[in-house]
Amino acid sequence: GRIEDINEEENIQNGSCCRLSQEQLAAMVSNFSTSYNVVNVSLALPILNDLYPESSYEDSAACASSLLAGMIIGQLVGGALGDSWLGRLGALRLVMVIQIVASIGSATIWQDVYAALAIWRF
Repeated sequence: GRIEDINEEENIQNGSCCRLSQEQLAAMVSNFSTSYNVVNVSLALPILNDLYPESSYEDSAACASSLLAGMIIGQLVGGALGDSWLGRLGALRLVMVIQIVASIGSATIWQDVYAALAIWRF
């Protein structure tokens, strides 16, 4: 009753109820980053089709398929790394670094856009 209410008020006042562990924060950022990348590729493909009218359906399909194939392989490899000496937090950090590098790479493409985007998104 009363003691739990006082402890709960103390936790709220000192912020201990709202603190996140490193594992929680890494998982949240990783999920956000993955979702952000998936949505942006889906939004970018129609724009690329307008910018490059000579492109084919196969070009767009290669970009979308490489993203899904990369996600499948990434889940398998990332899961194995999480169970290895690297640990879950280490695997999440490694995957985040790879995603950041791939995002920068895909943002700096200037020629042969579809092939490069398919490679960076994998």
